[in-house]
Amino acid sequence: LVGTAGYALGWFVGELRGHKAIFHPGFIDGYSTLMLLIPEKKVGFLVFMNQNFSSAPGKLIQELANYFFDTEELDATGTYDNPAWGKLSVMQKE
Repeated sequence: LVGTAGYALGWFVGELRGHKAIFHPGFIDGYSTLMLLIPEKKVGFLVFMNQNFSSAPGKLIQELANYFFDTEELDATGTYDNPAWGKLSVMQKE
C-alpha cells in the first residue's frame, strides 16, 4: 500500500497500484491476520498465520496482489495439499 492510509469505520483505507484498497490487520496471542479488499477489481485477500505479530501476512498479500495485477486472468481455484500444512481450498465467487 502506498500513500497515506486513513481509518474508516474499523477499516483502513489506502491505495494499491492506483486502486482504492480497504484493509484490516489483526493480531492476538499466537496469531496474525490481514484482509485486503480492492472493490473496483472485485477481489479480496485474507491471510491467517499462527505466529505472533508477524509481518508475513502483509508481505504475502502484497505478492498476491502484485501477481493479480500482473496477470490478465487469475484462476488459482482448487484444493492444494501439503504434508506439513494440510489442505487449502481456493474458491472463486462471481
